[in-house]
Amino acid sequence: ESQDFLNRLDIVYTILDKYYIKTNLSPFYTTILILNPGNCIRYIEVYWPKKWAKPILVSVKQLWEKYREEATMPLLVYMPFSYNNPS
Repeated sequence: ESQDFLNRLDIVYTILDKYYIKTNLSPFYTTILILNPGNCIRYIEVYWPKKWAKPILVSVKQLWEKYREEATMPLLVYMPFSYNNPS
């Protein structure tokens, strides 16, 4: 009974590990980590295996270059006009 439970836990761990690795290798997830002021790039450099860190940081840089122009364009904000508010 106990061995059956351990076998099932091992299967669950294998499945979760598969998706955990996929998440870590996503440039979007890594970008979110980098944009968190508590993490920045240093978090990845310190806590991630070197074989993951270098290629994913290259992917994040490519992602930034792809969307940089859109990010630097001024945002047009819709401000509703009101006759009651003089400002």
